[in-house]
Amino acid sequence: MSDAKTGLEKIYLNWILDHPEQFQKVEPYFFKNVDIQLVYEVIRNDYLFSKKKLVPSPQQIFAMVRTVDTENKLSDALIKQIIKNDNSNYTDEWVDQRFRSWKISNAARNKVMQSIDHIRGLEDMDLKDTEAVVTKLKVLFSDLSLIEDDDEDLGDDFDDPETHRQDSNIYKIPTGWSCVDNILGGGWDYASLSVFLGETSVGKSMWLHNIAVNAANNGKNVAILTLEMAKHKVMKRVGSMRLKIPASEYEERSKDLVYMKNKINSLKNPNGGLFNANQGKIFVKKFATSTCTITDIDNFVKKFEERKKIKLDIICLDYINLMALEKGMDFNSAMLYLKGKHLAEGLRYIADKYNIAVITATQTDKAVWGANDIKLNDIPESKAIAETADTVWGIIRNPEMKRSNLYRLKILKLRDGENKEEQVKFDFNTTFLTMENDQMYGAK
Repeated sequence: MSDAKTGLEKIYLNWILDHPEQFQKVEPYFFKNVDIQLVYEVIRNDYLFSKKKLVPSPQQIFAMVRTVDTENKLSDALIKQIIKNDNSNYTDEWVDQRFRSWKISNAARNKVMQSIDHIRGLEDMDLKDTEAVVTKLKVLFSDLSLIEDDDEDLGDDFDDPETHRQDSNIYKIPTGWSCVDNILGGGWDYASLSVFLGETSVGKSMWLHNIAVNAANNGKNVAILTLEMAKHKVMKRVGSMRLKIPASEYEERSKDLVYMKNKINSLKNPNGGLFNANQGKIFVKKFATSTCTITDIDNFVKKFEERKKIKLDIICLDYINLMALEKGMDFNSAMLYLKGKHLAEGLRYIADKYNIAVITATQTDKAVWGANDIKLNDIPESKAIAETADTVWGIIRNPEMKRSNLYRLKILKLRDGENKEEQVKFDFNTTFLTMENDQMYGAK
């Protein structure tokens, strides 16, 4: 029992003993070592058929194996070696990643083999038999999704008063603008998708960067995912906004590393700095334009939180139209609705999976460029983006407003609340690139 594969199987068995919910998902045949397979099957059967659902003690395991191993092929020393593996030498993260891969690959391989058996001769079957086979295949692969899913959340109990708590400190992220917070009932919702709608070059990226800085200044951790703008340009904008370094001076100032270090440290100084000590962090990640998929973002968040040990609160994605479909998906120009649906639903899935507020942007139809108003149906490519989003905001900036350094935000969709198409007016600070002095502009 000294080879590497057997050693891993011992680690996995002891991991299951510490996480007995996995007995439902790991079949005995997953183990290739016959001794480990026998011991595991004995333990698993006892656990699954017991009423109290308790993992048997080592003494009980010895006794149960003896009743099955009538030829005494497994010595007491061997059984002890199997069930007394010391997993404390490995981190939970290290074991969990390998265990999940091992579990899912074994389950998938088995389901595929069963599927092949079911579909043999399928073309010679009549409709009724074919439908029966398809039903069996659906059951097989729904079982696989259950094996992959380690979420043990079975829902909230209505009779538990704690489940009724509505606490904006827990469920909301302040936007940094009181008027926008009032419309949203306290701020951006966790596990939600928000979309900003604006014409080309209107400042969609600028808005996303302002949102990121405001969140970090309120103690939230933010990832800015840029699909178009270079990382150093994003850093310049965000640095100007957060460190209060004039954008026109940023290039020269940034070369003085001592100066920059002092400015960054000032964020953490509750007495001398502009902000409080509970500062959030901002990370900027560049993806090549038209290559970033939902899977890429999913993998990024997973690796980020695992390796940095930092929980993200917000993702600012610049922006959804520059994303790519998954490999193998090919929607033509007549199917832009499906492309938008795939991308928007994928972002909302990530928001829900990681309990993050995802905020992105999309372009308006050319017909409303420079207009005094924007409506929800002014998304040219795909209405599915607006349909999927929890909130949609229109960025309004006509030529006169541009000359006066003004912006208006108009709420076009509000899933949780009453939408009166309120508008909020902002001053644009050209020195620090910040949106300031928000005031209610009016309602339709």
